[in-house]
Amino acid sequence: MSARIKAARVLYRYGNRGDSQRLLQAIWEKPESSTESFECFLSMMEVWISRDRVGAMLHLEELSSGHGPHTNFWDRLSLAERSVIYEWVGQIELAEGHLEQAFESLNRAASLGRDTSLLWRLLGDLSLSHGDLEMSLRFLKRSLHLYRQLDLEILSGRNYSMGCFMGEDPLQWSHGVSDYMHVLLKVTKMAKGRKSLKSARELLMEMLHQFPDEPRLPKLRLMIESSIVEHSLFVAPSSRPQIQASP
Repeated sequence: MSARIKAARVLYRYGNRGDSQRLLQAIWEKPESSTESFECFLSMMEVWISRDRVGAMLHLEELSSGHGPHTNFWDRLSLAERSVIYEWVGQIELAEGHLEQAFESLNRAASLGRDTSLLWRLLGDLSLSHGDLEMSLRFLKRSLHLYRQLDLEILSGRNYSMGCFMGEDPLQWSHGVSDYMHVLLKVTKMAKGRKSLKSARELLMEMLHQFPDEPRLPKLRLMIESSIVEHSLFVAPSSRPQIQASP
């Protein structure tokens, strides 16, 4: 983050929001680099999203489709920078209940190389709504992997997560064990209906590794493993070859 963006962030977080906005506007009009221009844009978008989520969403959707007043700005962006905007668009669309649009935008972000824990968790959850259990598990495992790296401070570099400027996510996405528990229960329900509880167990084991102090996970593990054993005992007799008695 450039020194001027950091200054605007400090002003904003300490309540001098008018001065912060004026500084951001000055940066936007005369950026010192393409990176500073992009950081300035995201900072201004955060504030807009906090005030008018729908208006910001429409603006970003127009921008990402190559239309509107800032087409020159969009054309100058790298694929990695565009992937950030697609993720932000998808997050707002999801928060607004536009599930299909959100799934498309988040997928577009991933296809351009966006790789964040929140992105994959949201895609994993949306994949369940499409009935794609296998893809959902792949996304959720990737999400947990990145979550673990962030927790261990392994990841570095620019992430451009929403809330970096304001100090809080304007969409208020939470990102912890409760969110994964919610998705795990949906995975378990779908896996049980398809008699493939082993897939739910795989996800649960990943979560146990990430959240070893969560007391609900060992209980869920016992329940799932018990159901797997019961199912195995139930189907075993019919799967054995039948031996016909001699006349």
